[in-house]
Amino acid sequence: LWVGSGATALQTPSFSYEDEPLSMSWTLSFEGGNAPAKHELNELVSWTTWPDAKFFSGRGVYMGKFFWNRPVPQRAWLRFSRVAEVAEVSLNGHKAGVVWTPPSETEISGWLQTGTNSLVITVANLPLNGFLGAPEEDLRPLRAAFGDRFPAPTEKQTAKPAPSGLIGPVSIRWSRD
Repeated sequence: LWVGSGATALQTPSFSYEDEPLSMSWTLSFEGGNAPAKHELNELVSWTTWPDAKFFSGRGVYMGKFFWNRPVPQRAWLRFSRVAEVAEVSLNGHKAGVVWTPPSETEISGWLQTGTNSLVITVANLPLNGFLGAPEEDLRPLRAAFGDRFPAPTEKQTAKPAPSGLIGPVSIRWSRD
């Protein structure tokens, strides 16, 4: 960016970053009606890949620990490959933020520590999945009272459950400067 008529340039500071993938095991428990059983995970995939969670709508709570063997950086972010649909992140008991739009990351500066770190991520998905898995409504009482003005909905015949939860690797991006 050039300012004024002289040849003076304003310099934007540049930072160099490094990404550290988190290699950890997760425990995923569910909250809400018809909650599936707890899952132990080494890889993060959509809940809809499991028969017991395919039509679950509610919250999933991911818990795990990871070891940070570097000095604590001044700036650090927890980065997600994909969040479906919204995630609240806590690191070492501190609320770090909410992730729901790209870029799927939240700053964790100040809470990341050298050694063992505890991560809790609560993800809420869309109510669509619960709707698609619910039994068809009995429209006979409505039709008996008001005639055949209520056609059977067709959404359940064509829609598929929306991807849900944390999908893909999670990493820490940290500034080396």
